[in-house]
Amino acid sequence: MTHCPFHAGPICSLCCTLDSSCRDSCKPHGRLDAMLVSTIRSTLPQRIADALMSRLSIFLISTAIPASVFGMVLLFIRAHEGAENFDAVLTVILASVLVVIDIIAWTLILATENQKQARDEADRQTQRLLREVRVTNGPMRSARSGAARNIWRG
Repeated sequence: MTHCPFHAGPICSLCCTLDSSCRDSCKPHGRLDAMLVSTIRSTLPQRIADALMSRLSIFLISTAIPASVFGMVLLFIRAHEGAENFDAVLTVILASVLVVIDIIAWTLILATENQKQARDEADRQTQRLLREVRVTNGPMRSARSGAARNIWRG
C-alpha cells in the first residue's frame, strides 16, 4: 500500500498500476516526455526551448527523422541500380512517401494534443464539481445536524 495524491488516500500497487485516470500524478517528473522537456528547458535558452516545443518544430522533427531514413534507403538502392529513369522513379517514390509521412506525423501530433486537452478539461470540470460539493456540503452538514438535534429534542 502507498499514499496516492490523486485519490487522497492509500492505494495498493496493483490498483495504482491499473489506474489510468491519475496520469501518474504521484510522479509528474518521472515520465519520459516530462524529462525530455525539462532537459531541453534547462540546457537551452528560453526562446530556443519554446521554439523546439512548438507544434511546428515537433512536426518538422517527427517528419525529418523517417524521411531521412527513407532517403538513405533510396540512396542505397540507387547505388546498386543503373537504369536511365531510375532517378526519376526514386524521386517520385520519395515525394509520395514524404506526403504520407507528413500526414501521419501531423495526425499523431494533433491526436496527442487533443487527448491532452480533453484530459485537462476533464480535470478542470472535476475540480469545479469538487469545489461546488465543498461549498454545498458545509450548509448541508449544519442543516442535518440541526435537524438531528431537533429530532432528539422532540
